[in-house]
Amino acid sequence: MYDHRAQQAAIGVELHHADGRTTESVLIFTPGQVELYAIQFAQLIDKREQARQEGR
Repeated sequence: MYDHRAQQAAIGVELHHADGRTTESVLIFTPGQVELYAIQFAQLIDKREQARQEGR
């Protein structure tokens, strides 16, 4: 979800705790953080695909 007035994006996440519990939360991002993480996720996806092609 993107809130234009607040200029923030929000993504729901599930947190996994050391004791085995899970809880739901929300990550709030600034526009700059959205762009940075988009680049980082694209790089991770590319690395995953390369590893799959190499049979790792």
